[in-house]
Formats: sequence, structure tokens, C-alpha cells
Amino acid sequence: MMHARPGAAIVSALLMVALVASLASTALWQGWRSAQGESAMRQQAQARWLLGGALDWALVLLAHDGQDSGAVDHLNEAWARPQDHLPIDRFLTGALASARPAAQLEMPTESGPWLSLQLIDAQGRLNLLNLLEGAAISEPWLEVFARLFDQLGLPQQELETLTRGLLQASAGTSQGAGPNSPLMPQRPDDLSWLGLTPSTVAALQPHLSVLPGRMPVNLNTAGAPVLQAVLGLPAAKVQQLLERRKAQPLVSLDGSNIGPQPGASRVGLSSQFFEAHLLVELGPQWRLSERALLQRQGSTVRVLWRQ
Repeated sequence: MMHARPGAAIVSALLMVALVASLASTALWQGWRSAQGESAMRQQAQARWLLGGALDWALVLLAHDGQDSGAVDHLNEAWARPQDHLPIDRFLTGALASARPAAQLEMPTESGPWLSLQLIDAQGRLNLLNLLEGAAISEPWLEVFARLFDQLGLPQQELETLTRGLLQASAGTSQGAGPNSPLMPQRPDDLSWLGLTPSTVAALQPHLSVLPGRMPVNLNTAGAPVLQAVLGLPAAKVQQLLERRKAQPLVSLDGSNIGPQPGASRVGLSSQFFEAHLLVELGPQWRLSERALLQRQGSTVRVLWRQ
């Protein structure tokens, strides 16, 4: 009878130990991965819940402003003050209901969690759809956009591409899109759909909005490039207007002192559309952001899109 050699038994035992250790390690790793995945899903759910709460807060801010401020919107109002890195516990306990500036709140810990909200007047920008006049391009608004392109140092060929693409997208929307018709942009970052280069889209984004129908530019909230484009005024005159409205918001077009400019019929002092920028930070490695376009009619505010 042959007997197994001691060395073979030892090797078999070692192999068995290694197999058990490998199985145990795999089980531990799978358990850790499952726990991490569950934690990530829980954090994401919490962040989305907080983003929803921040959006509701933005709706309340605009609704209250619509009740209290009358027919003028300007950058000294509560909705226009950015709220940066607010402690989540303050938001949850309702300390932000009065929409106090962030400087009046205690600073959060270095690790968070934080909440940020910024509301931007979408009518402080040029509305892309102002370019359309039925099935054609509006010549007065084309002149406005040409001035903006010139200020930003963008080639006029890109403006031609923009108007041509916009007409094609508009025709496709009204008659059924053809195989070569671009989609109608929904947001400023969709302008590449019309054939614009990425550099042109990036340069235009801070100055353009995409709003339904024709919308005037709010003189109280528009930046210098937009004001200069829509009013056709020299840079020095626009700077004087900016300084004047900073000291005292404009309350009537007659008192704006812009003179009998052709662009005066294309401006206003109130706004219906606002863009909300939301950010939740649950820690140094976890951030979730969202944008939304809001429309206010009186004290009623609704969400047009979220991204």
C-alpha cells in the first residue's frame, strides 16, 4: 500500500487555506462594495431631495417678490442676492425663510454639508427667439445681435450660421422636421445644434437666453454688453446707466435717460423669467448641481425646465 507523502499533504492544506482566504476576501470586498453603493445612492437621494427643497425656496422668493415689488425688478431685491455655502441645518430649520444674505448666517464647517442658490434674471440677457419674426429674421433684432457679436469679437459668419440654423429649426418645428433640420435650442448651451462652434457658444452663453416668444431686455438687470447691444449706445453712456441704476434702480423708462434710441421699444424694467442655479455639497467629494428656468406671472411661479 502506498502512503501519501507528507509534502503533498502540506501543499494541499496550504491550497485549501488560500482558497478559503480568497473566498473570504471576495465576500468582504463584495460586502464593502455593496455598502459603498448603498451609501452613494443614499447620498444622491438626499442631495436630490435638498435640490428640490432649494428649488421650492427659489419659487417662494420669486412669488413673494411678485407680491411685494410691483412692476419693477432690479438687482437690489432679495431674489438677486446669491446665497453661497449655507449650512444645510439652517435651511432645514427654516432660518432662511426671510431670505437673509449669507453674510448674516453662521459659516458652515469645512466638510459641509452646504447649499447654494443663485437666481439670475433671464431677461437681463438677449432672448434668442427675439430674432424670429414669423418665418423670417427680424432686422432690428439682427442689428442688436450683430452689435453683441462685434463686442464679443465673434465673426459675423457665426451670426449668419446662427440665423440660418434658427430659421431651419423654426421651419422644422412648425412643418415637421426634415432630415437636415436642426433641433430648436431649449437652452443657451444648445446653440451648437444650430452649427455654432464651441468657442462661440461659450462666449454667448452669459449674454443669451432662450425664452418663449419675444421678451424685452430688463434695463435694471442687464450687463454692459447686452445694454450696449440693445440700446446702440456708446460704452461711456452705458457705464453711466450702470452707475445710475446701482445708486437707484430705474422705476420708469422715461427716467432712464437713454434718449430716443431705436432700442427703447425693446427694453423694460420688469421680468417674467428667471434662471435658478442650485448646488448641494454633502462633503468635499460629493457635489450635485442643477439649473432650472422659472416663469413668474404675478405671484404664481412655475418651472419650465430642470437640468
